Amino acid sequence: MADPVAPFRIKVHGEPRRIGAGPWPATYPAEGAGRARPASAADGQGTGMATRSRSRVQSDSTLIVKHDGLLWKSPAGATVSFEAFLSAKARFTQIMDDQSWNPWNRESHDQELPRLEEVPDQWTRAEPGFRPLTDQEFEQRCEQRRTQREAEQAEQARQREARKKLYNPAREAARLELLENESLIRHKQTELAALRDGTRFPSMESRRRTEEITTLERSLDDRLARVVRLRDQVGDIETVVDANGALPGERRETALSMFSTWRYCEVTRLRKRLDTARTTLKTTDDKAAKSKIRTQISLDGCRLEALLAVPRPTADQMCADYPHPVAWDCWSTTGGMAFYAGPCPRWPGWAARVRKAREILMSAPSPAPPAAPRAQPLAIIPSGLPLTELMARLAEIQAAHPDARATRGRANRWEIWPAEDAAERTPSRAASPPL
Repeated sequence: MADPVAPFRIKVHGEPRRIGAGPWPATYPAEGAGRARPASAADGQGTGMATRSRSRVQSDSTLIVKHDGLLWKSPAGATVSFEAFLSAKARFTQIMDDQSWNPWNRESHDQELPRLEEVPDQWTRAEPGFRPLTDQEFEQRCEQRRTQREAEQAEQARQREARKKLYNPAREAARLELLENESLIRHKQTELAALRDGTRFPSMESRRRTEEITTLERSLDDRLARVVRLRDQVGDIETVVDANGALPGERRETALSMFSTWRYCEVTRLRKRLDTARTTLKTTDDKAAKSKIRTQISLDGCRLEALLAVPRPTADQMCADYPHPVAWDCWSTTGGMAFYAGPCPRWPGWAARVRKAREILMSAPSPAPPAAPRAQPLAIIPSGLPLTELMARLAEIQAAHPDARATRGRANRWEIWPAEDAAERTPSRAASPPL
């Protein structure tokens, strides 16, 4: 293969070194006015890329650098070194990748991104005859990739359809039981080690500690034996298909997509609710309402911080049976109120315990309905009123309730009731006369 540098008729240098009369700062403009950030390992890919094979050549007033099989050129006197170019490029990629996982962080990069976008303008590809794609060529390439992706999806669907006949419910159940037992073994081994070294329940008396250790050891032996039998029954767990013909690896990719969408929607919802709550708090004067709003802000804030701190997982790091990272399949609650972290809901042993708890709750007697409110009289006339006032009150009541009747109430008062209620309240007496 011909040397791509040969057409330039220039010398290839070994180790990178400064060439040319122009200034070559090993920095690129970064966040913060008037500051320059040194290219370092903090820039992610920048340092890793800078350690790869690279050669520099100089032809007339143009500096040419060969890096990873590609040629880059920049005129002499340029203000950005190649190291700074690589560092800025890596930083730009890092920001774009972060924004795809945390799109609400775009505002925090508004000042840095324009400066990073200026850096690549001073370095362009240097291969003979190289030119950027036209808009039409770019669209054609995108269309080719879309067509290729659709063909791949159609082939995957065909393969899943063909694998449906391989579905074995007993093998799938054994796979889930195997995963649950392996997780329990890891959990119990951790507990056993903590009991032995005294870090778990340090105040426990020695006799009881010995008993707990013996019980755990027996439980571990039983589960280890069970795992051996399940592994023989299941074989390679990555080849166990579900009812739809999907392999665990395919389900992990689907779980990653579902988890990313769920996290994005949940963070967006919490951010909006927090903004609304903070605005309402400023305009509310009621102390009880303010206390309730502050509690909501505290809980939602903790949940939001926990979700924002979740690192971006890969498909291999996802659970194949539930749309969350496989690291969340554990036997201790670590997510708190932010998210569910515990045994996988599809593990048979845990699912049976949840089902039993639900049945107990559903079989509990329903609470008695609230008692009906006591009937109240239409009016109450206290004793001791002057006759003039008494007659006036009775006239008003008679005008409003002509069929009402008066009964004797507590403290020698008159209670005015509808006719039917008055009859029920004086069963042993003659019906009271109408007003």
